[in-house]
Amino acid sequence: MIYSLNACIESKIFKEIIVASDSKKYLEIIEERLKHNKNIIFFKRNKKNSQDSSSSENVILEIIKEKKIAKNTCALIQATSPLVSARDIINAFKKYETYKYDSLFSSYKTKKFLWSKKNKKLSSLNYNFKRRPMRQKNFGSYIENGAIYIFKSNNIEKYKNRLHRKIGTYCMSEDKSLEIDTKDDLNKLKILVNKNRLKTKIVKNFNIK
Repeated sequence: MIYSLNACIESKIFKEIIVASDSKKYLEIIEERLKHNKNIIFFKRNKKNSQDSSSSENVILEIIKEKKIAKNTCALIQATSPLVSARDIINAFKKYETYKYDSLFSSYKTKKFLWSKKNKKLSSLNYNFKRRPMRQKNFGSYIENGAIYIFKSNNIEKYKNRLHRKIGTYCMSEDKSLEIDTKDDLNKLKILVNKNRLKTKIVKNFNIK
């Protein structure tokens, strides 16, 4: 969580940053590290929205209701995307506002040919395999990377979905689109953190000695 939270702090564009978790102990640890940041609010999710099957939408709606957030522009910056940067957040907001999108997600672009399997049958998703395009003419597909979502609070209340109406995307590199779901992903992160010297800002902002 601390990497994506650090990016939010570094961006300096949020009036309030809400950190949500179902662990009181975890929130207390983070709060202690960030007690000098007055615009950070710590929110303990209720039991209903702390299950493995609970959606992010349900958590967002719970926060909007409890904190009485009305018609504000909101962002969901996910803790499982540690390589998102302050610059990514700033540029995503600029694109959201410039093109007057109703909602926006971050992504990376791929020219790889995608397939799905259903009922033991394979189907091509983003191209016609019978007329395989030349690489130069393959404009690629956008893959959601789960790092950034932007929307209005009243719209997610209406549509019960973070993406709605006029949807845009902010494209990041595939290298920065790492999502932490497995132990292997965590090992990749450790290598990238050391390589890119991300530790310095984390130590400074989180009051780690």
